[in-house]
Amino acid sequence: MKDWVTQLLHIQSGMDQTNDVISSYTSPVCVEGRDPYLSLLQLNVVSGDSQVPQVQARPSPNGRWYANVPLSAYVNAQTVLQAAYQNGAFTETKTLQWTPMNLLTNGDLTIRRGDALLLNALPPGGLNGKLQITVGTNQLNGRTTQPIVYRFTNDGVYTVTGTYTPAQGAPQSRSITVTAVGPTFTNNPDCWVGMERQWNLQSLATQAVLEADSRLLFEQTGTLPGNGRQMNLFIDQNEPRFILSRLGTNGPVLDSAGPLALICGPRRTRTCDSSRRIWMAANWSRCSWCSTRCCRMSRWNWIRLSAASHSTMDDGQDADRRRF
Repeated sequence: MKDWVTQLLHIQSGMDQTNDVISSYTSPVCVEGRDPYLSLLQLNVVSGDSQVPQVQARPSPNGRWYANVPLSAYVNAQTVLQAAYQNGAFTETKTLQWTPMNLLTNGDLTIRRGDALLLNALPPGGLNGKLQITVGTNQLNGRTTQPIVYRFTNDGVYTVTGTYTPAQGAPQSRSITVTAVGPTFTNNPDCWVGMERQWNLQSLATQAVLEADSRLLFEQTGTLPGNGRQMNLFIDQNEPRFILSRLGTNGPVLDSAGPLALICGPRRTRTCDSSRRIWMAANWSRCSWCSTRCCRMSRWNWIRLSAASHSTMDDGQDADRRRF
């Protein structure tokens, strides 16, 4: 392969993390990167737990991707992640390690709903002893030589207590607070090319930070009860766009929306009640939505609506009652 081709591949594709070993307190760990051809990206996982042989890379704004990779909980075990970009033209390997959370020394933590922690309670210089982990009404027992996995499957604030009991001497105990934050989006918003629309995000977590494609106009225009936000969306071209929410600035991905459903922008419309069709004069190329559900008739596109009622978009709005 020529040098300039190799250089181009490394510019276009790769992971954000530059270290060969990536450590994380949570599993799965959120790994991010860039690649213009996501369908040609393959992520292979080698783990002592044999949980999954592959993970799916999900699209994110600006030609990027993210993936949630489960980690091995065995002591000192490592998970190997191999990324093959652009149909194997360029490969990259990272070693992932799950760092135990020592409840006797570590502080409070905010994680994503569904994340798991590898919990231990070991004082400095401590030897192998009995380990007890208490999360709410759940009590787990083991040895400090093998930390205990606990997954936080619901949103909320948890008191997590770890107790170390040595073979001789008094037990040591300490508690921290773990806050689990859930996903942000309840739907994918449908957008009309060249037309602005409103998107209401209800009850956002205070820790959520929104990130949108630079080619998408995405701005907050108001607030809603329960820390909700009223957003405006505007798409100027018939191309996919994506939105992310993160757990804090530069934090792991909480949730994603997209690809946004794109509908061709008309100059005028006319409705034929007898056939229940909407005819639209399309000034733009066919959109991703109508390319699979509409016919091309000269310079007119048509969308057949439900004969019984109205067509419904992904976000629950009626197609023929949509307000843009």
